[in-house]
Amino acid sequence: MIRSAALCGGLWRCLRARYAAQARMDVSSFKGRSVLVAPGMSDARVPPKARAIDALPSRALHVCDVCSAGAFPLEQKMKLQGKIALVTGSDSGIGKAIATLFAQEGADVAVIYHTDENGAKDTATRVEEVGRRALILRGDVGDSASVASCFKEAVARLGGLSILVNCAGIGAGGAEVAEIEDAQVEQVLRTDLLGPLFCCREFVRLRRISGGGGRIVTISSVAQHLPTPESAPYGMAKAGLGSLTRSLSREVAEDRINVNNIAPGLIQTPMTQGRLDDPEAREQSLSRIPWHRAGQPEEIARLALFLASDYGDYVTGQTWTIDGGLSMQWGGA
Repeated sequence: MIRSAALCGGLWRCLRARYAAQARMDVSSFKGRSVLVAPGMSDARVPPKARAIDALPSRALHVCDVCSAGAFPLEQKMKLQGKIALVTGSDSGIGKAIATLFAQEGADVAVIYHTDENGAKDTATRVEEVGRRALILRGDVGDSASVASCFKEAVARLGGLSILVNCAGIGAGGAEVAEIEDAQVEQVLRTDLLGPLFCCREFVRLRRISGGGGRIVTISSVAQHLPTPESAPYGMAKAGLGSLTRSLSREVAEDRINVNNIAPGLIQTPMTQGRLDDPEAREQSLSRIPWHRAGQPEEIARLALFLASDYGDYVTGQTWTIDGGLSMQWGGA
């Protein structure tokens, strides 16, 4: 049975490395394209190379006898074909998942990281494996000069940006308001609140120079809705992102720039892995979630894709909560 899938990972690497390098077939048309994949269609009697068979009228299904799958290029346009996205915090977690999915849907991606260079390189590899361009840039979103430099270099090397995803952020827990230090407050608010503001400012300026249009997607947290005891600065910052989304969406409506915000609940990322690895903490967290599980970064990425694509054109100024029902419960995040 033939199923629909995105041509990435195993089959693409197999076709590129084994066949394109040996000039046995042209796989350039597969880059960044949707395909139909049919597992288990290899034939041991066929020589070790790709072969074309008639799968549908006037179409050819290229079958690989190494990974036992077939790839059939479709004519449909990818959701982000020809777009260029800048994704902060894309070295891990939700940001990595968003950058990867955007590339699979046709976008080139500027991968912005702060400290995890290896994570950024891994994201860039994932982007390039599906035939898109990746640019790795180190930047501190809490520093407006660093933000401006990242945007300038991204435009110079990739071209005009059409999508901004604000995903960089840090956590801040373990201290009550009466005990928290100034430095910790400053770091959280500068990274989690001012960082997205600085990025939005640069993006809007660039889009206005280009004649308008564009998408801004910010990743906040259900902490913007719920009490966050011993993590007040974090909750303040995330609530501020909801306000920024509403205000900015009105300011740039005439520019036809969509501005939306995603508020995830408990998502399995490096930031939350410690809590999920601790049996007692995990049970306590999952007991508050009606779905009784942590979300996956890819689930957030799919919503971000909708908001960044033409499918979300009539949506702006909104916060989208995706939390397995957590915010429907009483209590903190």
